[in-house]
Amino acid sequence: MNTIRERMMKKRVLLPAALLLAALVWAVAFRASGIEVVPVAATARDVQATVKEQGVVESASAVSLLARGTGTVGQISVQEGDPVRAGDVLMTFRDFAQGAEADGLRAQAQGVYAQYEAARRTSDANRILHEEGAISYSQYADSLAQTRQLAAQLASLGYAADGAQSATQADGLISPIDGTLTVLFVRAGESVAPGSVLAEVGRLDDRIVLLNVMAPDADRLQEGMAASVYRSGDAVTDAAQVGKIGLKAVDYISPLGIAQKRVRVEVLLPEEVDIRLGSAVEVRIVAAEALQVLSVPLSAVFDEDGQSFVFKIQGRKAVKTPVSTGLSGDEYTEITAGLEAGDLVVCAPAPELADGAKIKVKQS
Repeated sequence: MNTIRERMMKKRVLLPAALLLAALVWAVAFRASGIEVVPVAATARDVQATVKEQGVVESASAVSLLARGTGTVGQISVQEGDPVRAGDVLMTFRDFAQGAEADGLRAQAQGVYAQYEAARRTSDANRILHEEGAISYSQYADSLAQTRQLAAQLASLGYAADGAQSATQADGLISPIDGTLTVLFVRAGESVAPGSVLAEVGRLDDRIVLLNVMAPDADRLQEGMAASVYRSGDAVTDAAQVGKIGLKAVDYISPLGIAQKRVRVEVLLPEEVDIRLGSAVEVRIVAAEALQVLSVPLSAVFDEDGQSFVFKIQGRKAVKTPVSTGLSGDEYTEITAGLEAGDLVVCAPAPELADGAKIKVKQS
């Protein structure tokens, strides 16, 4: 009898313990269940929207000097880095094909000139004969017209010969501006063709960065905007600013072969920035900013039917919450309504996350 009673007493003691253990196991399982999320707090931050683009450092005043004909480079009187003045002869030429053309035109002009002189003497004589009544006016007019025609032909040959002579660059390659010879592309004795780039002259105190900016990004820019310049990840200057912005978007093929519309933008560098011409740099331009505004990461905000939402964390649930947004920056989005400072939201919510879903916070 005592044994049965003892067994009954043990069951009464063990049953609550088992229930308690089951409750603990369920609580642990409940806590372990749910979609794992990364929480982030809505807080006051500076939100910036920047335009980032690769560019090349150039001289704003740079002038490329071209060959105007086919020939051979003679003597080169300057070297890269030498200062030059407008009108200085940078190099001479010889054996330009246009020289032979000019000589031929002049020889042809000499023949026409002889014909012109004979026609002029004839027309002068016919004028006297006409005045004396020896010939008709039409005979005189015909001789005068022939003289004028030969005069026009002679003038045309003279202009053509002068043009051909100019193309020979007989006076050499002349610097059009004061500056520095920044690049020399040829050596003495080399043959050049019309349109060949021979040299470049520019100043060194007007360095700029030339950018080809995507058209939508260019629409966000204005002259005078602040810009930062970096080379190989290192800061060059934070005192650059946007200069000229092109009026027309032109076709541009990206390195991946994608056709794009891009706009030429010049970024002005401070005079004290001494960076090599031709250097590849990255430019970051602050196109818009909002200082110390309530914001969350870009990845926390999603749109449905034109309305912006976040998943707000309330206890162990994710609550789909509508929000109003302001400036969308590079990393954060300004929140103008729907959240308060300190509210926790889900960063980069998973596709399966739904309103009211159970969640568990990812442990870092």
